[in-house]
Amino acid sequence: MKTKVLFLSIFVFVHFFALSQSIELTPNNTINMQNAGNNIYIQSNAVIEIVGLRHNGSFLSPTATLLDNTLLRMEGAGNNGFAFTNAKARIDFTASENWNSSSTGSQMRFWTNANGTNAMLERMIISNNGNVGINTSSPDSKLHLVGGENNGTTASLKISSPGANMILDGNEIDSDVPIFINYNSNKDVSLAKGGGLVFVGTFGTGIKSIIKETVSIPTFTVSPNSCSAVYADMNNISPQSTFHISPEGALANGLFIAYARYSSTGEVGIRICNVTSSSSVQPAIDFHITAIK
Repeated sequence: MKTKVLFLSIFVFVHFFALSQSIELTPNNTINMQNAGNNIYIQSNAVIEIVGLRHNGSFLSPTATLLDNTLLRMEGAGNNGFAFTNAKARIDFTASENWNSSSTGSQMRFWTNANGTNAMLERMIISNNGNVGINTSSPDSKLHLVGGENNGTTASLKISSPGANMILDGNEIDSDVPIFINYNSNKDVSLAKGGGLVFVGTFGTGIKSIIKETVSIPTFTVSPNSCSAVYADMNNISPQSTFHISPEGALANGLFIAYARYSSTGEVGIRICNVTSSSSVQPAIDFHITAIK
């Protein structure tokens, strides 16, 4: 009877103070749990830890934690106007492997309930290797997003700055303002370096490479009212290459560049014609050649 009375007295005392003022846990006079309005504070002069100790087996004979065991769960619920609900937001701390004395992998999973529904779904995970997955439970990169197709308004990822929005999915990038690359940097930019094509416009032909070189051509002579070829060395060109040539300075009187074409491996043939009735000598000159493949 004394035990029952003592237990009842302790319960009433704790319940009273929990609802009105505070609960003090003072093994060393250092910890207070206070109810102040709607907030709960844990006060201590040391690190405050909330720890879940998950095991299998029994309390007296615990065995190792296993893959997907929940180590600690934090949940939030509420009232829908008729009754209190089950959890509608949750963070799970789980084991990411079977535990042993040298390997204790873990991860964190985040759950929310979408507006207009009653289904709580996993939205994000921080995996054991630090990868973060949004809308995927198995991220294979430091940040792995899985989302909807880019429709010009929404996509898997949206990046916003004052007056500008960029949206991206797996293979599309859109922006509501002009897009700049290296706007504030003078570093090189490589496109399709792995060997793919670059297309410009809806019906543009794929471009594999654009190569620009300056080639020195030694002095040459073109006979009256005729054409002759000079040759320039240029690497990484092909029979499908298109050439644009600009001379460093003016050509000799009566000379003009008729065309340029792929001649042989590593060589561009430049056709130069003379429209005068006398031979024309062109001193050594540099040609700026652009090859589009």
